[in-house]
Amino acid sequence: MWPAPSGATPTCRSSCIGADDYITKPFSPRELVARVRAVLRRARPNSGETFRVDDLVIDVPRMRITRGEDPIELTPTEFQIVATMARHAGRVFTRSQLLDVISAESFDRAVDSHIKNIRKKLGARYVQSVYGIGYKFIDV
Repeated sequence: MWPAPSGATPTCRSSCIGADDYITKPFSPRELVARVRAVLRRARPNSGETFRVDDLVIDVPRMRITRGEDPIELTPTEFQIVATMARHAGRVFTRSQLLDVISAESFDRAVDSHIKNIRKKLGARYVQSVYGIGYKFIDV
């Protein structure tokens, strides 16, 4: 929410109409980005879940993926990408969106490297490329 040019209590008024945060002018772009990221972290769905996609069982609280009884070893970053994409199976994610998921300030091509490793570990059929856009997890 942008601050109002005048008013007795803009912070209180903003909170009453549902604002999560309030920032006064002048502000630095870094502070704005930090506050937006904090709000996005709070808005993420509850991670205390276990779900199944095809023959994979994704146990988010334990950060574990199994196929049958066999565990699949993923790095924490790979797990975050798989859990997010599988939670929204069929949705196309851009590289930029996946970088936001892993909270990395890196290059787009870093995502390609993670996807390559995920395909090697899970199997190529689970993560599909969408030409010119990004990637999606299979929708079964």
